[in-house]
Amino acid sequence: MALSIIISYRTGRRLVRALVGLRNAAGDLSATRLPSVMLRLRRGEPVDVVAEVPQLEFGAGEIGQVGRAFNEVQRVAVEAAVEQAELRRGVSAVFV
Repeated sequence: MALSIIISYRTGRRLVRALVGLRNAAGDLSATRLPSVMLRLRRGEPVDVVAEVPQLEFGAGEIGQVGRAFNEVQRVAVEAAVEQAELRRGVSAVFV
């Protein structure tokens, strides 16, 4: 009985740590990284997608799968922002 409680406790702690890491990564993306990328794009500065979207590791289980999906969402969002900025610069250059 005590062994099952210890195993449950450890498993729960591991899951909570992984979820907290995922939550913190999502918060960092929405509060810091994406706004920074958008600001630099508005200023016309170049943005390296690979450098701005580091791959985060969350393990091999279900939380890891959610983390990998989150990595893909981050990458696509930054790529879309960069492409839109390049398109706006191109259209602006045509009118100039």
